[in-house]
Amino acid sequence: MRGESGAGKTESTKLVLQFLATISGQHSWIEQQVLEANPILEAFGNAKTIRNDNSSRFGKYIDVHFNSAGSIEGARIEKYLLEKSRIVSQSQGERNYHIFYCLLAGLSAEEKKNLELTKPSDYFYLTQGKSLEADGRDDAADLAEIRSAMKVLLFKDPEILAIFQLLAVLLHIGNVKYRGTVVDTIEGVEVSDAANVARIARLLQVSEQNLLNTLTTRTIVTREERVVVRLSSRAAVDARDALAKGIYGRLFNYILARINDAIYK
Repeated sequence: MRGESGAGKTESTKLVLQFLATISGQHSWIEQQVLEANPILEAFGNAKTIRNDNSSRFGKYIDVHFNSAGSIEGARIEKYLLEKSRIVSQSQGERNYHIFYCLLAGLSAEEKKNLELTKPSDYFYLTQGKSLEADGRDDAADLAEIRSAMKVLLFKDPEILAIFQLLAVLLHIGNVKYRGTVVDTIEGVEVSDAANVARIARLLQVSEQNLLNTLTTRTIVTREERVVVRLSSRAAVDARDALAKGIYGRLFNYILARINDAIYK
């Protein structure tokens, strides 16, 4: 599908897939799985923009396989150019990816407590566009649909919870703040909220000290030695944001691989 932003490429693709599934005359499990991939990929790869409340922020190629009877026998999805910068920054009037707002609206009180989550307005990565809602979207209902679609595509409950846990980590990473320090006449930064770093380390199941080092220093490896360099305020923010973008990019790739495991026969 080709067209400018807001032309309807995403909706047209959904209609084409539904049409192909319908004309076969035989409703199969694999056809249902192919269709259920869409709400998951939309949640993780689409966002509200100025021109479109459900804008795809990645390109995808869908290869659909048919048997001799004309029924869908499998499919494979490839993605291109996920807009990872949206994770850490949004333009005025735009949102981050739908999944973050769905998570905060649709999780139970107990689930939010376990992940130490609150409301969208509390997270830096969700508030830069000053637009927390999208017309025509019910974020809580969408999370229920995403959970259901994941079950159809054979995601296990612990796997789904682990995905939600990583999304929570990203929101907490965005709230990491720094203050300048001077040690032995060398300027650097330190994290100003130790409790938030402890929270992130717990959810990631990593060493708190290793996480602090990642957020405040850079290691240069030479042939002779390893040199640890303290980051400036700007470099520390860049390191924080790079960590968040890297995690989301890998998470998206993992989810797509799991979807393809289910639908590619």
